[in-house]
Amino acid sequence: MLSLNLGRERPVYQLDIAPAAGYTGSLRVVLYGDGYDKLRKSGALSVPASGWQVIPAADSVTLVASTDAAPIVIKTADKPLQLGLIRYAQPNAAVLSNGAGYTDRIDLQAPTESIVPIIVGGAESTVPSIGMGARFGLATHIFIFILLFAVLAAIALRLTGTQARSTHPIRPPSRQESIWLALPLLLATAITHLSFYPGNVSYDASMQWVQAALRGDLSEPLGYATTYLMRFFALIDSSPALLLAAQEILAAMGVVLVLRELRVRGVPLWGAAFVVMTLALTPQYPTFFSNLGKDALSSVAILFFTWVLLWAFRKPRGERLPALLLIVLVGSGFAAGIIRSNAMPSIIVTLLAALIVLQRRHGGRAIAIAALSFLILVFTVPKGLSNLARMEIGQHQVRTTDDLPKQKRTPRFLALGLFANVYIYHLFSASVASGVPLDPEDTAFFYKVAPRENWAKYDCLMTDTTQTSVTQGVLLNTKDYWAFLLDHQLDMAKAVTNILWKHPSILLDRQICITKMLWDTGVGHRPFQATTVLGYDNPALHFVELAGQNRSLLPTLPGLIQKYKQWTEEPSWFWLFWKPALPMILGLFIVGMYVARTRDTGMLLAALVPLTSFALLLVVIPFPAYRYVYPATLMLMLFSTLAFARPRTDAASQPQFARVATA
Repeated sequence: MLSLNLGRERPVYQLDIAPAAGYTGSLRVVLYGDGYDKLRKSGALSVPASGWQVIPAADSVTLVASTDAAPIVIKTADKPLQLGLIRYAQPNAAVLSNGAGYTDRIDLQAPTESIVPIIVGGAESTVPSIGMGARFGLATHIFIFILLFAVLAAIALRLTGTQARSTHPIRPPSRQESIWLALPLLLATAITHLSFYPGNVSYDASMQWVQAALRGDLSEPLGYATTYLMRFFALIDSSPALLLAAQEILAAMGVVLVLRELRVRGVPLWGAAFVVMTLALTPQYPTFFSNLGKDALSSVAILFFTWVLLWAFRKPRGERLPALLLIVLVGSGFAAGIIRSNAMPSIIVTLLAALIVLQRRHGGRAIAIAALSFLILVFTVPKGLSNLARMEIGQHQVRTTDDLPKQKRTPRFLALGLFANVYIYHLFSASVASGVPLDPEDTAFFYKVAPRENWAKYDCLMTDTTQTSVTQGVLLNTKDYWAFLLDHQLDMAKAVTNILWKHPSILLDRQICITKMLWDTGVGHRPFQATTVLGYDNPALHFVELAGQNRSLLPTLPGLIQKYKQWTEEPSWFWLFWKPALPMILGLFIVGMYVARTRDTGMLLAALVPLTSFALLLVVIPFPAYRYVYPATLMLMLFSTLAFARPRTDAASQPQFARVATA
């Protein structure tokens, strides 16, 4: 209930617009867009039954008032409403009020026609707020509490009650069933891909594709493993369309394989079909897996890792595990972590725990060899890729002299890494903005980079705000700046640590704010949060030359997809589509109930991946971007189908289950 934040109060705005008395001209108010009828039905706009003439147009509606007309009334809260008062040659004027003391009079006679813009609601509102109001009343709070309690109780009773237990062996799904389950997912991603061909590409992803195709200036924060994987596809085609098509196919296969394992654990076919249709029809899945970049690629590997992990724990005790199973388990886990580094801690914890349990259940040297192989890969491959990238950079780097224009280049490394530098800057900026007294020895290094006023421009949700402000006020040239960081980045980290040790509330406030996208459902409002990219988002230099212009092979659909995505991003629906809190909480509750009833170790370990990913983001998150948390959200949405499962009783013997699982 706290996460839903139903009692949150918000500013409420009202504006009454009436024609001023004593003028021969009529007052004209224009409302932009095509939402006039929607505003009337929702109560946001009240127009008197007489005295106002409604003149619709293609992209607006004009309201014309007679001289003695009663005022129209506009009410809003979170969503700003834009309108305009029309100036024209005849004498006329408007009287503005809000019923709470605000009044204004605007003379609208002018020799040429023009618009006086008016905004009602939001940070840029023309009129002040009339007060604070809660979105939901106490009666609604009680009703939603009862509803949530009833849903959770029903799930718990279904998973733990004797009436829901099955004594019959569960048959694994057929291949035809798997194909039918994959089709909606393939269709959703294919339509999105073809609508924004050759794919959806952010700036970072476009820059990485250029680096993969042209060689030379590689960027470590983008991930060398992803760059070299992209290079393999770039050798086949300069467009990323082929890579995205393979990514979409593998994603659908991974989802279906995970559902196959859940089906064996008692999930009915209609439950699996329900979650597949939900994924296909909501905007997250098709847009995420038709986007270029490491996030989707790592998620595909996580899907296969989860599938083979669940498969491994269906094997009866003492049976020798197939070599292929162990290879896929280690390979998919390593791929997920090497492609996106923030997934590696979750993979290490889960995979090593799984291998230890499997060793105790099955014995043999193969599992120990698999664990050793994984650790060798983790400690050697990243280093090898870094050395390979440095060799490439050294071979292709443009040599500069003092006589040539200076190029802004990032050094190959910093003492703690460029990612750590973002955190150091953001935490120091938070300290300055907090207003607490700071010791000169803790600020000295930072004020050599930029003056205090540049560090004070702090936004807890956007680390880019701090970076941009510091860059604009930097006191050093490019060469001296990077040399200074190489020499003093560790000192700056120590200074920030010292500040936070003295003032821990700064860190706490920052973490609460920046992680709110993870744990707060926030019904009815939309804080800052990056959702997903459709088409090209400010592509990097040379990307369009390589990939071609962004175009649609299904010309009628891009506008509809864009409109659908924008609708899901409205405050009324944002919490349902783009906030991970609800599927996270519900998914973990369902998995917990299922594991408590069945003692399914494989399911418990599979749930560790989203759980540890979520926990890691609570500590380390650059800024609120949905792509960081979607892999964990997707896994818990799939696991939520266990709410429909019929766990077996002890009467369903292990050998019987083992024979079915092996088949």
